[in-house]
Amino acid sequence: MEPTNWANVFQNEGLNNTLKKDGIVKFELPDFDPMHYNQILHDLVIGYPNAFEKRFYGSVEIAEMDVKRKIHENFQELISPNIENQLINHKLLSYFFLVKGIGEKSILHLHQDWSIIDERQFRAYNLWIPLCNSTTKNGTLYAIKGSHNFPLNIRGAGIPSKYGGCFSEAKKYLEPIKVKAGEALLFDSRLLHYSPQNNTKKSRTAIINNVIPSNAANMCFHGNLVKNKLEINS
Repeated sequence: MEPTNWANVFQNEGLNNTLKKDGIVKFELPDFDPMHYNQILHDLVIGYPNAFEKRFYGSVEIAEMDVKRKIHENFQELISPNIENQLINHKLLSYFFLVKGIGEKSILHLHQDWSIIDERQFRAYNLWIPLCNSTTKNGTLYAIKGSHNFPLNIRGAGIPSKYGGCFSEAKKYLEPIKVKAGEALLFDSRLLHYSPQNNTKKSRTAIINNVIPSNAANMCFHGNLVKNKLEINS
């Protein structure tokens, strides 16, 4: 199926072709030193990463806005020039990080990412940069390639997931995406993906951002169930 509202994201034609077809693509980050980024998080975030190793943790939980701002500014200065040199007519948003802990509470269930733009006109992407090799043992990302072209649906806080209960049927189509430190993934927000539990003895951190078209407005969608009717606020 031909994706709708497609616009080239990368300068590289091969990366564009893969992203358009599969909804996900892997690319290299020259001179990327994961130890440096881990040190930044050690310096800025109390308890990182040991305090988060028993679950799946996102830095959106950090209450101190100044800490969030410093994380974004540090990563923006170091990473954005490298990424932006590879993009065409697209922009980065805010940086945050995820810690995939150890054991069964580290599972991230099958989902699509929230809608952050008007997807009737544009496509949005998740930028995912692991700070260590991401493998099947430590619960790398699994994706259903091509699922970014499933029928359009709005996703956000308070909006029931359309595919949340479909894991048993979807499992046979999920492919592991192994990513080395120094590589990044870019995948469509509509792509169905999940991450199984981390079966190693060490947590896995990934730096996250979103990539949207330069002329697209950033949005947030929230649903309220009122009298059995779903209302969407943007």
